[in-house]
Amino acid sequence: MELREFSSLLHRVKNLENRLSKNFEKNTGFSLTRYEMMMFLKEHNSCLQVDIQSYLKIDQAAITRHLKILEKKGLVTRVRNAKNNREIFVSLTDAARKELANCQLSSEENNEFIRLTIARQDLEELEDVLDRIEEILDK
Repeated sequence: MELREFSSLLHRVKNLENRLSKNFEKNTGFSLTRYEMMMFLKEHNSCLQVDIQSYLKIDQAAITRHLKILEKKGLVTRVRNAKNNREIFVSLTDAARKELANCQLSSEENNEFIRLTIARQDLEELEDVLDRIEEILDK
């Protein structure tokens, strides 16, 4: 593939990501990053802020900014480790668990959650391609 073709492809992917993210936020009330943070916390209970940061592959300033927003909305709690002041434990609140459950119910009731009608097989193939790209980039 020529460089120009590749740059055009990347540009399309970037634009689609922006559109999908906006659609996701419109339908859930959460940015994709904050939703992923909360799902990580739901699956791992209380964990260190740095663990979430590592999972999402975002910088320290970004994780702090997102968590402060979630904390202000009453969706997470952050507590410094008494034994190591540099560590911050993060937990979901009951309010967050309720909102996540409502998101799940809403998406199950509305099959057009992101208003895409793509066959499951196509989505699985896309996931395989994304996995291969990640493997190459992680080398």
